[in-house]
Amino acid sequence: MKMKLFPFIAAIAVLALTSCAPQSENTNEQAEMPPAGQLTEGETGLEGNWINKKYADELAKTGSPRASQTAADLSMLVFPRELKNIAIIIWNFHEGTNSVVKQLDKNSFAFQPHAGDPNKTIMLENDIIKTGDDEFIRLSEIPAKRDYYVAEQLLFAGKYDLNGKPVEFTKDGRIIGIDGFTYYSVVLDYNDAAMDVDQVRLGTAIENSKSYGFTFSGKTLTIYELKCVQTEDGKCMSVANGKELYKLVKSTQ
Repeated sequence: MKMKLFPFIAAIAVLALTSCAPQSENTNEQAEMPPAGQLTEGETGLEGNWINKKYADELAKTGSPRASQTAADLSMLVFPRELKNIAIIIWNFHEGTNSVVKQLDKNSFAFQPHAGDPNKTIMLENDIIKTGDDEFIRLSEIPAKRDYYVAEQLLFAGKYDLNGKPVEFTKDGRIIGIDGFTYYSVVLDYNDAAMDVDQVRLGTAIENSKSYGFTFSGKTLTIYELKCVQTEDGKCMSVANGKELYKLVKSTQ
């Protein structure tokens, strides 16, 4: 199979196209993995979105997706339930390749990272994928929506206090309690112009969302307007955090 290199953002669309399983109407429902020993023929037990633990640890340490982007070259593995379906390999949250997973024995598998590369062997142990160089942890599944929700789950999700008012950021990209906003999406790829600060898109839906800057300091999340500080041929090339809009203190995960 010929591998294709594509931008990270396109991986979401690829994931949607390569999954044919019926989806739940409940956006909060978690995907149910078959218990060990009860997999049907062709299923691997690998199904899900697996994040490199180096990235997860750096994100927890810094509170910054931008600073964490280079923590691991191999950022994420998106594995299908069945071997016949396409796996997606995410590099630095910037590019992706398609691959096919082959089962070697009960708990070991292999995939080809890039065309021409030797196969990479992985082991599934105690719900952790080990490659020899890296470990990957499985993220929660949001099967009714085709998105990864990486920083949403690992960084933002939880209940906050906003000047005495309760606010919640959910694992699947919803906001409860901020007037005018019901949707959020945390930017993971900063390899472009005007990506000088951590950014989150806010709105009522993806179609009308707008980029804002943010910082985490301990349990305090501050959201800012973005201001352009450098333009070139009418295009903004560099941004900085501008006016502070919200300061929220996280109370629970």
